[in-house]
Amino acid sequence: MVGIRNWMRSTPFSVLGLTMAAQAPAATLTVDLSGVHSAQGRVMVGLCGDASAAIPGSCNTYSAMVAAKQGGLTVRMENVAPGRYAIQAFHDE
Repeated sequence: MVGIRNWMRSTPFSVLGLTMAAQAPAATLTVDLSGVHSAQGRVMVGLCGDASAAIPGSCNTYSAMVAAKQGGLTVRMENVAPGRYAIQAFHDE
């Protein structure tokens, strides 16, 4: 009986460990933009995941806003979960 109790105590942690190991970690996404018209205003980049795609005009699964820089710029988004996304960007000049 002691062996069964010990097995039952350790099993939930083992299963949880396997589940957590199977999930891919979040990552940093780097987006390089070119063709920015001017250095005035800000540039916003949004990632649209499956849930936000169902709502027209919504693209805010992840977003970042940076100061505009004429020509091109880089936008970084931290802790992006694995998945499929559409991306949109606009310059609020």
